Amino acid sequence: MPKVRELPEYMKGQIEALHTQGVKNREIARQLGISEGSVRYNIRKLSQHGTMANVQRSGRPRRTTEREDRMLVRTSLADRFETARELRAKFHEDTGKLLSLSTVKSRLYRGASLRDVLQEKTEIATPAHRSTYNYNLLDVM
Repeated sequence: MPKVRELPEYMKGQIEALHTQGVKNREIARQLGISEGSVRYNIRKLSQHGTMANVQRSGRPRRTTEREDRMLVRTSLADRFETARELRAKFHEDTGKLLSLSTVKSRLYRGASLRDVLQEKTEIATPAHRSTYNYNLLDVM
């Protein structure tokens, strides 16, 4: 994602056309209704790269490879009642890489549209909780 909002392609073309005609940066900016800095930046990009097109940015490196993504999906499909935490633990055992739960879920969703990875099932009220609270409905009324 760019740091700032990029100009549309048609406007970049206008900047290039006016610049080749010899129009000054300030006049180009006034005619197009943009800042002089935007004009200067795009002309510099044109002279350095030969184009004003947006350059592909590297982004953050992936934590898993395509092969590991497929392995994660296969593991999930083998046991559909396995939670994301359990999948993460198995993945760590197999590969030695630690993943976040959100990474596990996103890989499953993108790899096989497995949106609903089970959440860990916890009991709302354990026997210890039940003994401390009085759940008798007659007392409430």
